[in-house]
Amino acid sequence: MKKYLIYFAVISLLAFGFFGCRFYGPSDKEVFKAMEAVMRGFESSMNQETLEIDNAYANAVDAVFRNEDDSVVTNMTVFMNEGVFHVYGNCIFSDYQDASSDYLMNGELVYNIKYRGRSNAEAGFGEMSCAAELSGGKIETLEFSFKIDEGGRIEEFLVSANETDIEIKKEKNLYELFKQWSQTVPG
Repeated sequence: MKKYLIYFAVISLLAFGFFGCRFYGPSDKEVFKAMEAVMRGFESSMNQETLEIDNAYANAVDAVFRNEDDSVVTNMTVFMNEGVFHVYGNCIFSDYQDASSDYLMNGELVYNIKYRGRSNAEAGFGEMSCAAELSGGKIETLEFSFKIDEGGRIEEFLVSANETDIEIKKEKNLYELFKQWSQTVPG
């Protein structure tokens, strides 16, 4: 019996060393699936038919978008100043059900993005952060933040899932996620 315990301990240590601390934690794929659910939630509120203008100025507008059941409310300020298109605000999730992943989420997404000249994903830079509680999948808590510099390079990318810091090596996927989000921004 002692011999089997020693073998088990050695195999466990080797597996821990090989797979790192995330041996039993969520995979990159699972984390990105949860992040994509957040982005789909944001998109669900961006239907132009639900747009409510709170304030309009010569070069700016304060707006609110809601999805059909008010489970996602996006507050947004958009303004143009000296050739820079600036979009910032937050997106509140209140029992939002993502049909593609079966995640039910509560939380907030905060964004502050600028576009110099063109308003496409390649020209965008800024930051985004999210803190959400999820149910219906492998991720129960999700926090992420990232910053993209004016050259389009990722300056910072922090992710925590199920209260475990995650080191994601697939920065291209982050760019694709950012690009997908940027294409939904009005303007």
